[in-house]
Amino acid sequence: MMAGFIMIPMMLAGLIFIIALIYPVIISKPTYQTFEHRWNKIVKPTIGGTFFLIAVIVWAIWSLLVMDSKQDKFHLLSVAIASALAFLVGFIDDRFGTAPFPKLLGQVFVATVLLSGGWILPLSGIPLIDSTFTLIWIVALQNAYNFFDNMDGVAGTVAIILFLFMIFVPIGFIYKFLFLFLSVALLGFLFHNFPPSRIYMGDKGSLLLGTVASITPMLLCQSGCAHLNWIEKFFLFTSFVGLPVIDIILVVIHRLCRKTPPWVGGTDHLSHSFHSLLGSERKVVIIFAILQVLFVASAGISLRFGNFILSVGTVVIWLFMFLVLFVVHWRYVPEPYNSLCYKHTSGKLPPLLRRLLMRCEGRGHPA
Repeated sequence: MMAGFIMIPMMLAGLIFIIALIYPVIISKPTYQTFEHRWNKIVKPTIGGTFFLIAVIVWAIWSLLVMDSKQDKFHLLSVAIASALAFLVGFIDDRFGTAPFPKLLGQVFVATVLLSGGWILPLSGIPLIDSTFTLIWIVALQNAYNFFDNMDGVAGTVAIILFLFMIFVPIGFIYKFLFLFLSVALLGFLFHNFPPSRIYMGDKGSLLLGTVASITPMLLCQSGCAHLNWIEKFFLFTSFVGLPVIDIILVVIHRLCRKTPPWVGGTDHLSHSFHSLLGSERKVVIIFAILQVLFVASAGISLRFGNFILSVGTVVIWLFMFLVLFVVHWRYVPEPYNSLCYKHTSGKLPPLLRRLLMRCEGRGHPA
């Protein structure tokens, strides 16, 4: 019985991988509109997100057939529906170019679907605070992955590391197969998206990945994170998803201090700074993969063993890596972004921070 239970989803995973691997070979029609702020302005099909949606739909159908509990089915369906809605929001944006506010409303609706399904981050133990934080968290993760999908191979590589990690940690057995199906879909996608790419995932893919990534700390906390305080939980949650969270924080800070709206795209992401430093998209992907493994591993070890020293260690590692990435981002962000922020803010910053920014921008000491 158990062998049959395992065999069917493994065959389905193989089928998803084959579809993701072969389908892009026979598709060549571009499916999105290019914009001047994109890093790679070559028009390519944005079909990667379709494979992720197929993976979620196959997982949902199989899971509903093998599950008995109505509560568990409701819980599961909320994930599948939210993922499909995130895909739809991204599809409309890919196809027509949605304005920021309607897109945000769509993301909030996706988050509401997950909240209604019982997906809550247990941050403080106070329902109103936890529900509000969860709503912000889900919307932020959708945007984080959307922002992070700015260079070939980057978002897919970071996502597959997180999802593979989720397969081997103590979470509900059904959800392990969600991450397995998405991992094989990502593997087939990365075969065509690793630089130089022939396809993109599009907003429909990045928003779907962000939606699924947002539930990972909730699943992990089901196996126990009550021993952590709210500060440790916050850093633990952000460590699980890793680089996309840090990227969106750095980009928003950078754009705000340049007096640019955060939703206006540009080549001022963490990946672009590392490309300026390393000179190769492939090297950027490899470095990001290593960093993501460090983030996920530190958070996983802290949650698994759950002692105070390891929890503090996770916080320290997060802060240290954030500082390092902040310096790299500020120092190597490409033209014309590398000096605009300093020009706008130099007279308003504390001396210590002003000196740090000047060093990051290669200006030396102030006169």
